[in-house]
Amino acid sequence: MSNDSSITLQFSVEREDYIKLFSHSPVIRKLKWFVTFANLVTGILVYVAMQFVEVIFLGNEFKIFNGELMTYSLILFIIFCIYTYRKLRTKTLNRANENFNDIYEGRSYTIEYNIEAAEFLIGNRRRRVPVDSQMEIVKTKRYYFFYWGKSMGRNIFPIPIYGSNDYMNKIDKIMEYIYKEGKVKTRELDE
Repeated sequence: MSNDSSITLQFSVEREDYIKLFSHSPVIRKLKWFVTFANLVTGILVYVAMQFVEVIFLGNEFKIFNGELMTYSLILFIIFCIYTYRKLRTKTLNRANENFNDIYEGRSYTIEYNIEAAEFLIGNRRRRVPVDSQMEIVKTKRYYFFYWGKSMGRNIFPIPIYGSNDYMNKIDKIMEYIYKEGKVKTRELDE
């Protein structure tokens, strides 16, 4: 510890763990729901368009639940989902790799938790990230993932849960202070 009012941690981060941090962020999770909803709306619009073609151009009788058209629409919905999820995954991986290269690669990373101000001071520039209602913490087997706000910028960071006894004591103390604040959303991630 640097003094009584702050706790300092120094560690390195693995690329695959940072990619996991990035991929499980609240923004990406919301984006996945949005993509699913957009694909569902697209599937419904395709069904309506095929119904229109069926009735107007082919002169067939109008049926609200046309089995063939529903099957085609469902297949298209699945294809849209597979395509958009792959695109989203590729873009997420590319962005995560870029961020990792900029922030963590080949460097030891320093995070300080200021007890009095209830905030993290991150990196050499000591960027301030407050522990408040905008923060979400996700616990995995190897890391605590911290997300602050709605952006995907540098206000997301991991803290490893493994290390020396001194390091583990510091993490326990930090998490104790954070939980005492009671403002942070937390969840566990099964890997």
